[in-house]
Amino acid sequence: MGINGVSSYANTYTYGNVKNENVKPSKNKFKNVSDYSKYLTNKYKCLTPCKNASVLIDGSVMQKACGDEKTAKWLEENLAIMPDVIRNAQKAAIGHGSKLISVEFKFTNNGTEMTTCGIFGETGTDSEIDKWLERMKEDKEKEDKKTENMIAIEATTKNKVGFDTYA
Repeated sequence: MGINGVSSYANTYTYGNVKNENVKPSKNKFKNVSDYSKYLTNKYKCLTPCKNASVLIDGSVMQKACGDEKTAKWLEENLAIMPDVIRNAQKAAIGHGSKLISVEFKFTNNGTEMTTCGIFGETGTDSEIDKWLERMKEDKEKEDKKTENMIAIEATTKNKVGFDTYA
């Protein structure tokens, strides 16, 4: 078993067959970068790192996204697909006969950077990364269910007549 070293892919915008067109970014209604950062961390669970995986946003990118709707849209679309990007990195490592044991994804002024570390001669997935991805999946499912419930409540509320008529 040998160490696969560190691989770094800078400015790579292709993530396999991963696409998320349902992202509705914020309308930049935040007073400062700190508030925007809190919003992103609550909405995109990939920003809460685990032992062997993290997704980071450079401060200058955060500042720009806070004030620029186009950058915010780009950032949020990419944050939304991070779990799939990291799953694809795991599959790619397995396909090359190795095991992904660490992954870091950064959003920088120069684009995006993904740094991975794997072990040759050992396949499978890292349990810490698997738990992290599963937690994000569960949180997404809860959010989707909450959204569905809100839509259903709005639909039933709109269909009710709120006035009683008396003769």
